[in-house]
Amino acid sequence: MSLEVRPYNSELEDSVMKLSHKAWVLFKYNKDYEHQKMSCVFNEDGNLILCGILTTWNS
Repeated sequence: MSLEVRPYNSELEDSVMKLSHKAWVLFKYNKDYEHQKMSCVFNEDGNLILCGILTTWNS
């Protein structure tokens, strides 16, 4: 199984909304996160299977 991680962009809005309305709302309206930190994961068939926000932890 191969996976591809792509940064979120406005062209992916419909796919994210179909996967998770809550994630779509966070991606679209939560201005605390920059789009550069938002990522989408696709399977080998090109289907969106996961979306999330990448963060770094500072200790």
